Amino acid sequence: MAKIFESPVDIVKVWLEKFNKKYEEEMPILELNRNNIEEIPIEFGFAFNSGHLKVLYIASNKLKDLPKSIFSIHSLELLNCSSNEIRLIPEEIGALTNLKTLMIFNNHIESLPESISSLSSLFSLSCGTNKLTELNEWIGSLTSLEHLCLENNKIDSFPNSISNLTFLKTLYLCNNIFTELDLSIGSFLCLEELIFENNLISTIPDWISNLSSLKSLLCSNNLLNDLNPAIGNIVSLEEFCFKGNKIDSVPPFISNLTCLEYLSFSRTNITIIPDFLGNLNSLIELFCENIKFDSIPESLSRLTSLENINCDEDQVPFFKIILKNNDSLINNL
Repeated sequence: MAKIFESPVDIVKVWLEKFNKKYEEEMPILELNRNNIEEIPIEFGFAFNSGHLKVLYIASNKLKDLPKSIFSIHSLELLNCSSNEIRLIPEEIGALTNLKTLMIFNNHIESLPESISSLSSLFSLSCGTNKLTELNEWIGSLTSLEHLCLENNKIDSFPNSISNLTFLKTLYLCNNIFTELDLSIGSFLCLEELIFENNLISTIPDWISNLSSLKSLLCSNNLLNDLNPAIGNIVSLEEFCFKGNKIDSVPPFISNLTCLEYLSFSRTNITIIPDFLGNLNSLIELFCENIKFDSIPESLSRLTSLENINCDEDQVPFFKIILKNNDSLINNL
């Protein structure tokens, strides 16, 4: 008996039924997260090459490889294959010229293919929690990029071309081995979030004041002994965390940051809560755990927006005295 021919669509239909998914030729989104998938059929891309599939989620599976046929789905705008066991992203990914979001974090990737530089529409690149040790010069070709996540790798520097990413809004560098903040970051005038916690940085440079759109500056657990007064010029700042550094005092420039809503200086060498913190009228959360102080200025009673204070238990009475008129806050202490 002659073998019955199965089309790519038929094969993919049967495969999708294993995960209670129904194949539709014009489906715009396919979500296959958390299904213990170890392999995707090679016919997969051919079954979805009609131009309708825009979003593909295949995260939190057991994939070691991506079938090259996926990269024939030229209509894809978002590809999420994070939290798998992928070691290599094929060069063929460069064919996804409509891709805007690429999420490949939490894999075993040691390098990124140069073909990613062809993704001129790429808006967001998340490749944290991998085994990256460097970025290549081609990263500067991604001039549409607004979000770049590199956390939990072993990167220690940037290529010169990264200064081309002038539309960047978020830059996540946590848990790498940077020893300094690259000068190129000072050219990211649209940057709203700069997060470089858990690195080896000892100095914040003067160019930090160029980042006039910055809302979040998180630099905890580095090697900082002081904070550059230039930070005080970033009046847009809403979130500032410098906990876990060897800072001896809360710098006076913080009183300029009147938009600040979140402030953390826990686990520092600070021993005095300064009076000028009472000027932070927008402050909602204050974190000051694991520091030693024996008084709190009355000016903190002016912080009517304050909703949460995280402090050591033996410091609670000081706050209760000063904030006695803020019943909801007192109840949370």
